[in-house]
Amino acid sequence: MEIKDYYCIETAAPKHAGESSTYRSIHSANKLLTTPEDGIKTVYDLFHSAVKSHGKKEAMGTRKLIKEHVEEREIVRKVSGVEVKEKKKWSLYELGPYEFINYLEVYDISMALGSGLKNIGITTDSSLLFFAATSEKWLMTAQGSLSQSIPIVTAYETLGEDGITTSLEECATSAVFTDPSLLPKLVNPLKQCPLVKVIICSSDPSEKQAELIHAANPKVRLLTFHQLLKLGQDQPQPVVPPKADDVCCYMYTSGSTGKPKGVILLHRNIIAALGGINRILAQHINAKDYVLAYLPLAHIFEFIFEMCCFYWGAVLGYASPRTLTDASVTNCRGDMPEFRPTVIIGVPAVYELIKKGILTKVSSMPIHRQKIFSGALALKQYLLKHNLPGIASLDAVVFNKVKAATGGRLRYCIAGGAALAATTQAFLSTTLCPVLPGYGLTESCAGSFVLSPEQWHLYANSVGFPIPSIEFKLVDIPELDYYSNGNPPRGEVWIRGPAVCNGYLNRPDDNASSFTEDGWFKTGDVGELVKGNTLRLIDRKKNIVKSLNGEYIALEKIETQYLTSPLVSAVCAYADVNHTKPVVIVYPDEKALRAYLQKQKGSSFNGDPDATFSQLCQNKEVYNIILTNLISIGKGQNFASIELPQAVILSDFEWSPENDFLTASRKVKRQTIQRYYEKNIQEAYS
Repeated sequence: MEIKDYYCIETAAPKHAGESSTYRSIHSANKLLTTPEDGIKTVYDLFHSAVKSHGKKEAMGTRKLIKEHVEEREIVRKVSGVEVKEKKKWSLYELGPYEFINYLEVYDISMALGSGLKNIGITTDSSLLFFAATSEKWLMTAQGSLSQSIPIVTAYETLGEDGITTSLEECATSAVFTDPSLLPKLVNPLKQCPLVKVIICSSDPSEKQAELIHAANPKVRLLTFHQLLKLGQDQPQPVVPPKADDVCCYMYTSGSTGKPKGVILLHRNIIAALGGINRILAQHINAKDYVLAYLPLAHIFEFIFEMCCFYWGAVLGYASPRTLTDASVTNCRGDMPEFRPTVIIGVPAVYELIKKGILTKVSSMPIHRQKIFSGALALKQYLLKHNLPGIASLDAVVFNKVKAATGGRLRYCIAGGAALAATTQAFLSTTLCPVLPGYGLTESCAGSFVLSPEQWHLYANSVGFPIPSIEFKLVDIPELDYYSNGNPPRGEVWIRGPAVCNGYLNRPDDNASSFTEDGWFKTGDVGELVKGNTLRLIDRKKNIVKSLNGEYIALEKIETQYLTSPLVSAVCAYADVNHTKPVVIVYPDEKALRAYLQKQKGSSFNGDPDATFSQLCQNKEVYNIILTNLISIGKGQNFASIELPQAVILSDFEWSPENDFLTASRKVKRQTIQRYYEKNIQEAYS
């Protein structure tokens, strides 16, 4: 298929003042797609069709935990020139090989689970909350629930007690699927939510964990996954197929700026999104592919992509972020090299880690090998740009060793969740495989824009073209000086179509401010049209701050670039109307920082590279090194002077969803971080 087939086109829809034309994929010029094929109207229809098509083909793979090895290691650090010994516990996981079940087996298990839910009294006017890590049990239980027309509710593992309580109350939830380790977080919500009848554990809870639940609410029944399965196998129930307009899922957003909202996703929304994604990617991803599944299923990106994989007949390999690589396993390989995926999906934070991991290994090589790598990288990028031969030879000599760390057969990486730096996309697309950026939101069932594999090197720094189940336009933001009739056209991205949800549960004010009467969803993202009518994201509307001199600073834009620094693990920028430049809060990459300081000892760094991490973060020379590094990156990206940091604040502890500095999808929780460092920010400006 020629690349031009993927271009988006202007429609004949009326154009209003302050708005661009309405654009669609050329695949849906006359009508937006609502399904991947006739007859599929619900997630249950999709599941049934996939099983019928793929039958005894492998569907899912999982690994059994053989043993958790807990080691106590003695670490020697130098503090003020004195050696200090510290003891720290490390967990290493010993895992078995991947074991697979086929599509028919997945179907039988899922239907039995659905019967089990009905047998314990879960009805269609209730819902089943999923508060658990991604696993095959999560997905099969969800399919079982939907086969009985019982809506599911998703909540991140990191959601706080207030958020859990809100989701239980708003969705009239009578059952919860969870992991034993998360049971303590359910204790207080259960005291406030009397409708909850049953808790289903993915594995056997300990006696202490079970006692916590019974103490919170003695009426709550505690079952395991296998007990629920047996209840359904012993007493099968007829399927109660859902309708297209039934609620499939209440998906709670991660709440990066406030209280989580429940997005109402109907079956027809999800099927339309899948139809659009399928139209673009089906010729590239198919039943021969092996897809690593490790992102939270409570995130729309993972949920929709796993649905797509079922439709395509691909094999899902379930993994854990803790055991993806060889670093945290023993007597076995990590999930990625063991499963050897052909496709992975990830958020920018994951791809930045992969890139930095590669660069760290390269930096440890002898100088002559580093030069060979850099030369091969530049040459391959030139060959790709000009469509010249010789790429296979470069891969064989240089880059196949890099690919071996992922199992050696990776074909595509798909990026979503937030903007991916163009430099990171180019680097990984050259060293590993094409990285395909996309863009979507929970409200659009993840699918909005994507680049197909043959386009990645032609439209760098964009999120691609609209999928055929949505249309979009840009709307002026006069207060930020973004205009849809500018050159290039810029404005807030509005989307509409069958993949877009109807609104939020019990949030009339949010619905009124986010959705128009004629169906447009105001994404809050600022975009611009670039080459070939592809969309490039600039920032979130709420993250664009007016500075003292009247110019605007796009915080997410500069964070995306500063995150590419090998010395940086996480970053959050702050700016306000009282100052001309931003202050950048940085959580340094400790390992990379120590290695760099060791090399710079005696030149730009005269301190002790073996000092505690906290001491390094307070060291003035380290401060200057990181500040200079960020300024250099900014200048390399042609940042305006106002986008370069006035100062940095170095954070000496890891940012994570657990401490509320990151969302479950690894986005910074700006307000939390800024509140925590409020005093430091004031001192930095003074």
